[in-house]
Amino acid sequence: MAATLAVTAYVMTRLSLEDLGISNHLGVPECVLLGLTLVPIGLLAPAMQIYLACFAKSFKEAQSYMSFLIIGGVLPGTIATFYPIGDKVWLKPIPILGQYAMSIDILGGKVPSAWLLTGSAIAALGLVGLFLWLAGALVRFRKDHSGTVRMEKLSNYQPR
Repeated sequence: MAATLAVTAYVMTRLSLEDLGISNHLGVPECVLLGLTLVPIGLLAPAMQIYLACFAKSFKEAQSYMSFLIIGGVLPGTIATFYPIGDKVWLKPIPILGQYAMSIDILGGKVPSAWLLTGSAIAALGLVGLFLWLAGALVRFRKDHSGTVRMEKLSNYQPR
């Protein structure tokens, strides 16, 4: 993600967008704000993948579950096409939607407040913790052949 931001910033400095009537000032402060805005989502996606993978019985089944996660990343852009979400303050704490809206604001030259950045990060990191805790619970508790639920340590787990 950092490499993408660095390459994008470099390419934008080399393009002549002013000749096209487009003003774009993507400097170091904007890149830092984008990084701070998007890092929680970079942690949320793997946590969701780990949680969903716990339900899979095979690698192929896990891959089919992961294909549904792509919808979560595409959804904000699709919603924004029909309904402008960049200026709605109540969307900012909602993970993925809030980061998308704040990213649009940052790219548009508006700096989101520290409260919005912190609130959206806390909400996303809270979901990260929830998904990781749920994944851990799914790994620890499993049904045996008799249908009873028993707790196992990961070190004692043996695949069937």
